[in-house]
Amino acid sequence: VTDFLSEIGLALALVVYMIYYYLNSEANVPLVKAWYDNTDQIWSSNFAAMGNPDAKVIKDSPRDYVFYATGRMYVKYLYGYLRVILPRHDLLQSIIEYVWPIEHDELVYKIALNDNESDDFVFAIVRKDKYKEISKERWDLETFGKPRTDLPNFPHQYYTLVTDAPEFATQVVSEPRIIKALWAAVGLNDRGQGTPLKEPYLESIELTDMPAEKPASLEELEKAVKTLTIKFRLPKLVPLEESEAERLKTLTQLVIDIIDSVGQFGKLPLEALYKEKLEEKKKRDEALAKLTPDERRRQEDKERKKEVKKNLKRGKIVM
Repeated sequence: VTDFLSEIGLALALVVYMIYYYLNSEANVPLVKAWYDNTDQIWSSNFAAMGNPDAKVIKDSPRDYVFYATGRMYVKYLYGYLRVILPRHDLLQSIIEYVWPIEHDELVYKIALNDNESDDFVFAIVRKDKYKEISKERWDLETFGKPRTDLPNFPHQYYTLVTDAPEFATQVVSEPRIIKALWAAVGLNDRGQGTPLKEPYLESIELTDMPAEKPASLEELEKAVKTLTIKFRLPKLVPLEESEAERLKTLTQLVIDIIDSVGQFGKLPLEALYKEKLEEKKKRDEALAKLTPDERRRQEDKERKKEVKKNLKRGKIVM
C-alpha cells in the first residue's frame, strides 16, 4: 500500500509539474518582446535585416532566445543570445529561485567582423573584480594584452582595459558616447557621479582575431574569425522603470559604437605603432636594468617565448 501511495504521489507531482510547465512555457515571451521593443529603433536604424520573416527574436527554449542581425558596415553578422535566468516555466526551479533570488538575466552579443577593415590586435574592457578570472580563461589576453591605467575619464575603479594596441584604446575611450555608456553601466552619469548599481550591467567587451583555445598550428590561427563579444547582466525582465529603459538603450547603442570604433580606428597608424614600440622598449630596458643577472636572464627568456608566439600569430613561422 505504501509503495502504491508513493507511486500515486509521484504521478500527481509529475502531472502538476507538466501542467505548470505547459501553462508557463510562454511566460518569458512578453518580457523578451518588451526588451526588444525597447531597443528596436537602434537595431532597425543600424542593420538592414533582423531575425527571420516570422520573428525578430527567435525562441530557442523557454529560457533561451536568439537575435540575429546582418547588413551593416564592418560586420558580417551579429548574434544576440538572451538567457532569462528566472525559470517561470519550471516549478522546482521557481521554488529554488524564491528561496535564493536571482537578480539578473544574461545577454551576450557575438559579432563577426569583416577581416580586412582593422588590424589584428586584442582589446578588452572587463569588470575589474573579474579581470584575473577572465585573463586566465582568455589565453590571448594573457599573452598579448597589457592593462592600461592611464586613460582619462575611464571608470578604472570598475573596469580594466587590456590591449596590445594602445592607440586604438585611446581613440575608443575618447568617444563621449562610449564613456557615457561605460559609466551608465555602473549606474553613474558621465562624470562618475551618482549611486552605483549593486552589480554593473556590462560584464565585458572582448575583441580578438584569435581562436578561443590556444592554437597548436598555423592552420588553426588562419581559421579564426575576428570576433567582438559583448556581455551584459540585465535586471530581471520585468516592467522597467523609465530610467532603466533608457540605460538599456544606452548600452545597446554601446554595441553599435564599439563596432564603429573598430571600423574607424582599427587601422593603426604606422607612426603611432613605431612610437609605441619605442616606449615599450624604453620601459623594458629600464625594468631590466633594475634586475639581478639571474632575474634578467629569466625575463629575457620570457620575452623570447612571447616573441615566438607573436610571430606565430602573424604567420612568420612555418610549421
